[in-house]
Amino acid sequence: MAKFLQKKIKHTLPIIVIFCLLNVIVLGFSFNLNLNFVKPAQKGFVNLAADAEAATATTSVVVKNSPPHFTAGPAESPVSSSTSPVNVGGSIGFTGTALDDEGDSYWMIVCSGTQATTTVDGQPPSCVSGTQFCLSSKASSTVPVSCTYNNVTDPGSEMQIWYAFICDGHWGDQRCSVQSQGAGDSGSPFYVNHAPQLTHLYTSSDNKDPGVAVTITASTTDSDVQGGSDHMSIFVCSSNSWTVGGGCGDTELCHGSSSVATSVSCDYTTDVPQMHAAYTYYGFIKDWHNMAASTGNGTSSVYNVNNVAPTVSNVTLNSGNNITLNIKGASEVLVLATSSSVTDNNGCTDLSTATSTIYLEAVSGGNNCGANDNNCYQIATDHCAISNCSGPSSATASITCSTTLAFFTMPTDASSVASTSSWYAGIKANDALGLKGLGLYNTLNGVEVISSAALSVDENTIPYGTVQAGTNTGADNASTTVVNYGNTPIDTAVSGEDMLKNHVGPEIIKIDNQQHDKNPFSFSAGNTSSTTPDTVTLGIARPIDQSDVSAEIYWGIRVPAGTPSATFYGVNTFTVVLNKYDDWQYP
Repeated sequence: MAKFLQKKIKHTLPIIVIFCLLNVIVLGFSFNLNLNFVKPAQKGFVNLAADAEAATATTSVVVKNSPPHFTAGPAESPVSSSTSPVNVGGSIGFTGTALDDEGDSYWMIVCSGTQATTTVDGQPPSCVSGTQFCLSSKASSTVPVSCTYNNVTDPGSEMQIWYAFICDGHWGDQRCSVQSQGAGDSGSPFYVNHAPQLTHLYTSSDNKDPGVAVTITASTTDSDVQGGSDHMSIFVCSSNSWTVGGGCGDTELCHGSSSVATSVSCDYTTDVPQMHAAYTYYGFIKDWHNMAASTGNGTSSVYNVNNVAPTVSNVTLNSGNNITLNIKGASEVLVLATSSSVTDNNGCTDLSTATSTIYLEAVSGGNNCGANDNNCYQIATDHCAISNCSGPSSATASITCSTTLAFFTMPTDASSVASTSSWYAGIKANDALGLKGLGLYNTLNGVEVISSAALSVDENTIPYGTVQAGTNTGADNASTTVVNYGNTPIDTAVSGEDMLKNHVGPEIIKIDNQQHDKNPFSFSAGNTSSTTPDTVTLGIARPIDQSDVSAEIYWGIRVPAGTPSATFYGVNTFTVVLNKYDDWQYP
């Protein structure tokens, strides 16, 4: 029996071994089967109990690579929100930190879809579905990473869902984390801002004078409503050049903002001076997230500046000095009316002509009086000059108007019946479109025209003719014509010298042998003196034009008895006397 068993075992051992090997192959495990045959105490017996006490087997397992996982984030950077979105075309960043249990380096990838995948050769991951927003650089485990989604596209709404993944670079068995959308305001989704549109640009308050504000308005549209309707800002430029960051490329006229998304305005105060014309401007819109309008920016319109009348100030007559006239027959006195401050807010180049009036204060119509050389001098444009205009950028110029005053112009000094009046000047400046500005000489007491009493005697001689010694001329009067050469009523005072025989004497006819009167007479007694002039109250009126105003003085002479026959010569003097109370012909 013992032999049989021993033999049987020896014969079946290979089969058992083969069976065990097959099992190892099939199950993927390996066992070490140690069969210890202990020699029995007696020949031919096997100790099976002792052999079963010491059996062993080895183990093995293939451990698969574990994916990394977020330890911080993912998060938007900067954080978007309904009131702080990212602009279409702008950029938004993402940050995160990951841990890989095996210490593998990793990438962070952000997708619009819910899956990301890797390769098997250590290359960067990619998004399985949707759009890949950004991929970070490879970083060591626990080192923070970031990536940026540039040129953000329009998702068709104001929110964009995103999913972030961490993928390691484990060679041959790369793994990605489950998707994460972060948390709170910094988590998915990010908010997207869309561009507004400028639909209409116009001058809502137009046709203003220089220096007065016009209002420029833009009609706008904006589809965004998250966080409230977008606020709008307008920028108005002098040229079609503007950027969000740099503003107008040339001159900014104005800018403004509005919490109403449908319109926005700003006021532009026009320049002084500024020519009357239509001026082109260009409008630009951005929303409160600094996003420029996608359509309409650079639209142009115009504002209009009115034509305004010039203004005249600092008018001066004769440099403020009183005026003394020349007498009849002499050249007339030149008088100037000037203004050093003629202002046209359309620019001094808009000034075209000027006129002036020099007038007596009491005359009817004042500055608008009818032309009359006694009391009103209207000076036409050809006697007015515009000067000291330095160009369109200057508003101020000067005007000088000139005329000459006739000898008979009404005086206004203390000797005159018109002493309560003075002379003034007005200047009118005309612009290119015919508007007028008036400035008046505004010195408190005006300028005085001085009384100028003067006369002339038409005759060179008083022709007494031939008179016999011891007789007189009787009713046969000689006469002299006294003409008023000044601007006042006048009388005359006469005096004379003794008449000398043949100019030298010694024989004389004394002056008191001559008689004078304003009326014809028959000689009665001499009344002419060489020492005491005799005033003849002729009452010659003040001239009112160039015509002579005159009166006659009649003369007679007595030749004393014994006067030798010869021709006697003498000189009589006519002195003007201002007659304040006679006919001034005052208007």
